[in-house]
Amino acid sequence: DQFLVYLYEDQVYNTYGVIFDQNFTYSSRPFEYGTRDRRSPTVSELLSLDEYVSGTINLTCNAVDEETGIDMVRFYWDDDPTFEDPMFGGDSVQFGYQNVSLITVPTYYQFEWDTSTFPSCYIFALASDDAAPVKNEKVSEAYFIQIDNVIPNLSQVVAYGPFREAINLYANTFDADSGVEYVEYWDGDPTIPGSTLLGIGHDSSSSFSFTWTTDPGGTDDGVHYICVRTYDRAGKYNDSALFEITVDSQAQVPSPATNYTGPIIIAGAIIGAAIVIQGLLRRSRSPEAPPPPSKKIRGKMKPPTEQTPLNTLKQRLAQGEITQKEYLSMKNLLEE
Repeated sequence: DQFLVYLYEDQVYNTYGVIFDQNFTYSSRPFEYGTRDRRSPTVSELLSLDEYVSGTINLTCNAVDEETGIDMVRFYWDDDPTFEDPMFGGDSVQFGYQNVSLITVPTYYQFEWDTSTFPSCYIFALASDDAAPVKNEKVSEAYFIQIDNVIPNLSQVVAYGPFREAINLYANTFDADSGVEYVEYWDGDPTIPGSTLLGIGHDSSSSFSFTWTTDPGGTDDGVHYICVRTYDRAGKYNDSALFEITVDSQAQVPSPATNYTGPIIIAGAIIGAAIVIQGLLRRSRSPEAPPPPSKKIRGKMKPPTEQTPLNTLKQRLAQGEITQKEYLSMKNLLEE
């Protein structure tokens, strides 16, 4: 048999091929005999990550080579945005690789990275094709990643009584690394099943405040233990100590000051007019107890105190019927 062999070069794909002719009649289909791939991968980029990360995360590189295909993607970190290949004496450090793409997305190469021992740094993805004997490579742009594996430094609950109706809750929080993202307010320990999430505070300018509206009908009355769970921007959290409050929907609020413009008569004397008093004309909640029976005292009896308007004021002050401020105000009016 006689054969003619034709060698050819496909300039589009940079491949070599052969065609066999038997008895000078075309009888075979072209097939690839060898490859010549001198071009780097066309795509090598890291997909976007969150602004702050912690723990173990997935790094994904989109890598494409239209000739021989991708052989492997290596991942490096550095403290500056310039990639320096350690194969040639550079200081960039490899921390992982992937040579198998995702089944769902054939151009995605993914690596699980435990960031617990790494600082915030620049990372790179280096994609290599499958050319032989020398592989072609392409490095991605530098990607700065902010790592925060420390929980918030401070997490405290702040609240002020009276604890009824709308109760304002505040958080005293701080995070030195990524900063506080938001806080959760819990009724009970959030690590214990049965605790209730009351609400979330997002506004740092108002101490991440949250208003807990309790039931005026009294279903929320009783002792509650409030906890603040503070989250930083990397997703780490810290729980505060429990803060005890007692909700009492039936608690009475002191009545406001009463403006009185008429004269006040004590022991037959007109004291003054147009003064502000608080509680002088208000009935007490319960009647005063009767005075104890007098005891017989041997010896010389002390003469009774003269009942004057000033003495009457002193007695009312001593019995707690008026305040020191009210006493001084009315005393000045008597002395005028």
